[in-house]
Amino acid sequence: MKRILFASVLSLSLAAVCWSASSPVAAQEIKQDRPRVEDILDREAEAMGGKEANSKIKTFIMQATVSVDGVDINIVAHYAGPNKTCMEISIDGIGSETTVVNGNMAWVTGDLSGDRILDGDEKAEAFRKAKEMAETYARIGNWRTDYKQVALLGEVDLDGKAAYKVSLTSQKGDVVINYYDKATGLLVQSEAKLDTPEGPVDVVITNGDHKKVDGVTLAFSTTISSAEGDIFVVIDSVQHNVAIPDSLFVLPSDLKNGGGN
Repeated sequence: MKRILFASVLSLSLAAVCWSASSPVAAQEIKQDRPRVEDILDREAEAMGGKEANSKIKTFIMQATVSVDGVDINIVAHYAGPNKTCMEISIDGIGSETTVVNGNMAWVTGDLSGDRILDGDEKAEAFRKAKEMAETYARIGNWRTDYKQVALLGEVDLDGKAAYKVSLTSQKGDVVINYYDKATGLLVQSEAKLDTPEGPVDVVITNGDHKKVDGVTLAFSTTISSAEGDIFVVIDSVQHNVAIPDSLFVLPSDLKNGGGN
């Protein structure tokens, strides 16, 4: 279950996304004058570097470490454009796996689960993660189109700091509760349901260690907490607008010829 969860969670960390190693705490409501929810969401976009700067990120390579139960999983994510992604996962002493999406095809190679062209639910999951990777920067400043309803639920105390609690309903009807730091405007915590092959999982995502790279802000640490335990994500490095080798997106000849495990 945790392996399924961490893979889905990595997509989130790359999409926002994304997130502090402190455990989530109960938010205590503070009663006082409220700002407009629109201003809170617009301010978060500016805190992340602004819509214009984020829209200029066309490609990226991100390296991250995901820690689960004391095991470190090394991740290298390549984004070369819509439906053109490559995610490499490796675990020392266990094995590795690479998932590629290119156009209308997706495939996996490596010794963790075997080489194969993806179809059905596996293909749909690969394309969902590719879409989330595409939204890493594209989402910034676009809340008006991404969500059909937003509402300010109040100002709360979150781990000793004032934060605005906001409900956002996506165009599909999915609801996420976000907490925006009152002082910085940054998204510091989210409560959501994460879709996994085993069904939806309730998670709390806590963001921290925000840094600016090439004019845009990223959360370099994330904790994803669920009933299964905690998953820790640390971004080790990120490169923007770099050339992504075309060789990453070439279907292996053995799969092209109908091979695979």
